[in-house]
Amino acid sequence: MKRLFEHFYGVVGRMAPSQILLAAIVVVGMVVGTIMIVSWAKDQYFAPLYTGLSSEDAGKIVERLKEMKIQYQIGDNGGSISVPSNDVYETRMKLATAGLPSPQNIGYALLDQTNIGMTDFLQKVNYRRALEGELARTIIGLSEVAAARVHLVIPEDRLFREDQHTPTASVVLKLHGAMPLGKRQLQGVAYLVASSVEGMTPDKVTIIDSDGNLLSGMQASDESAMLSATQFDMRKNVEDYLEQKAQSLMSGVIGAGRAVVRVTAELNFEKSNTQIEQYDPDLVAIRSEQRTTQKGSQLEGALAQTSPAAGAAGAAGAAAGAAGAGAGGAATIPTTPVATNTTSDNSEDVITNYEVSKTIRNIIGEVGSIKRLTIAVMVDGAYKETKTPEGEITKEYQARSQEDLNRFASIIKNAVGFSETRADQFEIVSLPFDNTMLETSRKELEQPSKLTTYLPYAKKIGTILLLLVAFLYVKKKVIKMFNAIAKYAPAPTALQPMVEAEIAAKPQKPRLIDTMKTQAKGKNEEIAKVIKTMMAEAPQ
Repeated sequence: MKRLFEHFYGVVGRMAPSQILLAAIVVVGMVVGTIMIVSWAKDQYFAPLYTGLSSEDAGKIVERLKEMKIQYQIGDNGGSISVPSNDVYETRMKLATAGLPSPQNIGYALLDQTNIGMTDFLQKVNYRRALEGELARTIIGLSEVAAARVHLVIPEDRLFREDQHTPTASVVLKLHGAMPLGKRQLQGVAYLVASSVEGMTPDKVTIIDSDGNLLSGMQASDESAMLSATQFDMRKNVEDYLEQKAQSLMSGVIGAGRAVVRVTAELNFEKSNTQIEQYDPDLVAIRSEQRTTQKGSQLEGALAQTSPAAGAAGAAGAAAGAAGAGAGGAATIPTTPVATNTTSDNSEDVITNYEVSKTIRNIIGEVGSIKRLTIAVMVDGAYKETKTPEGEITKEYQARSQEDLNRFASIIKNAVGFSETRADQFEIVSLPFDNTMLETSRKELEQPSKLTTYLPYAKKIGTILLLLVAFLYVKKKVIKMFNAIAKYAPAPTALQPMVEAEIAAKPQKPRLIDTMKTQAKGKNEEIAKVIKTMMAEAPQ
């Protein structure tokens, strides 16, 4: 081990500071990466057991897991519990046998729990609880609702109607995030609850959120107030729609912010139902005919009709004809006998009933129709730039011509549906707008625009300088740290003789020149002859 540390110190001592810094960064990166991989693998090992738990259920489940000696992790601020993935299903079954988590909003499944000794009162209570649970489960199905509770008050049936009380309901909603439900959604929840209970009306449903804020209920009790609010919203929507149409046209013609359009709409919210009956005396038709024949002292009657009705229908037609004539001036016309055949002992009477043509029309007035419009338009004039002798540029206001105003008026009237028959009013004027604030804002926006041009370069230079300072600081600290370590480590020069001795002790392969020297010792004459022979054979 000592030899290993000595070798490490020797290697570090021969390294440059930049190499030492790079090696330290690599080592730190490997350590951090290993820790992240281990943490990720550990998280992957656990799987969710339950989510969306209440604090009470989460506490009971944690106690049970401790008794079962099962590892667990708590997340989502105590709302979820995770266990090893291999134990998820087995743990759920064991906790289910212990009644955990506690069932909520059971619904109609509560009625499956029959009891022979159950009284009528308990049956009614269970039915109410089941209905509350079903309504809560349905409301939770909304994407904006995280949890819900429903409380129903269903009075007992009374003998007399004046003693009967109306059922009421209270709904508590826990919403996702801070966005409240819209009016239509609240009305939908109120109608859902009211439609599920016999005799309940939507105005008897009170809805609050988990913070105790009233969302719906009390404001629904005053029907006239609700109607006025609805009419005001409808009027505002009509005015905003017409203003937007006219404003968009003017912005496209003279530019944004150069015209202001305001519309006041008077709507007709009266409900009218008109019934008109008209009679045409020129169009008549035979409805019935009655003939009576008398022979001698005996009376014989014969009835002949042109319509399908007979007998009493003929008399009823005569009465109806008389009533119609009184109302419209001409209706059914009863006649005296038109023909009498008389013999010495015989007579015949004929009564003919006529029907007058009648037309009935029902006219239902449209609710929310536009009764009258009042439009006011202000148009900014044109500005002509002039240069003063001092070199300053000034803007001179010029009002719009009447011809331009007439063209603008025609465009706006067609856009909003102006009608002279409704006595609509329209006014358009050309006035100078106060653009001081607009000009000041424009100048303020132009000033930082120059800075934004150099801001990216300044950020890059600042980043480079920061990295350089950090590198020099870290380099200084690393060199200082290794110098402190080197005080306790032996100097690298002390190892040099030992290394040379080890190298000298190792057997080395003999060189060619050394081999030739060894072979030539004591053989001078032979070496001389070899040299002469080589020189003689060498080419001239």
